[in-house]
Amino acid sequence: MTRALFEKLGGFNERFVIMEDFEIIQRIRKTANFLLVPQDVIVSARKYETNGWLRVQLANLTAFTMFFLKLPPPRIARTYKALLNYR
Repeated sequence: MTRALFEKLGGFNERFVIMEDFEIIQRIRKTANFLLVPQDVIVSARKYETNGWLRVQLANLTAFTMFFLKLPPPRIARTYKALLNYR
């Protein structure tokens, strides 16, 4: 996303303490063409090492479901954190 588009959209909605990336993608899709660029991404394995693949995927699915049901972001964040163990 260009800086100009980011600013046109008003940046991230700070109400979203979680799922802010999904929320801004929804706004992008309403105002501009959206194209995923296939790229490898390196992320930390810590969450997976602590919780296992299935538990992380179930927590993600729960967060996505709550987001699409338009539940309050703080509630989504609390639920997500409760489903995962952190070191």
